Amino acid sequence: MWRLFFAIDFPPRIRERLAQAQEDLRRRLPHKIRWVNPAQIHLTLRFLGETPEHRVEGLVSATTEALVDVVPFDVEVSDLGAFPDFRRPRVLWAGISEGAAALSRVHDRIEGVVRAAGWPPEKPFSPHVTLGRVKRLQGRGEIPSDIPSDFGRCRITELVLHRSTLTPTGPEYTPVARIPLASPSP
Repeated sequence: MWRLFFAIDFPPRIRERLAQAQEDLRRRLPHKIRWVNPAQIHLTLRFLGETPEHRVEGLVSATTEALVDVVPFDVEVSDLGAFPDFRRPRVLWAGISEGAAALSRVHDRIEGVVRAAGWPPEKPFSPHVTLGRVKRLQGRGEIPSDIPSDFGRCRITELVLHRSTLTPTGPEYTPVARIPLASPSP
């Protein structure tokens, strides 16, 4: 069994800016937080969980077919937030200020594929980039407003099916397949 998820990977310049925000937050928030490894920062489109290895090829093929007419699009990563809110943060995230509708369309296509293949429905999609998970609240810790939160813009040309391996130091992600988006018509 492989623990799988579909994701958007970001170029190094965006991951570096997000890593700087993590460092700023680490120094200034009192909470005990498990931070996402900066090299593994991504946007999850659909978590699949434990999946038999023999199903991977069919999933990739069906997803490629479902996305055959989806052309590359731009995404801008900006703003900082928390789920469910700043008073009781469980997840710290960076938001998507441009491209959220396109990400939602891609998610919906993937959701159609995985539901047809027998996966249960997932909670509503809210495009975001997880930076850290709060393990223990300590005092009050609002996200400081002076932390830069314009992380950059990039063109999304593919999505990635990742395998997640849980280790004592946190999950490690390995690309299993890259699914290119359609080439735009000339």
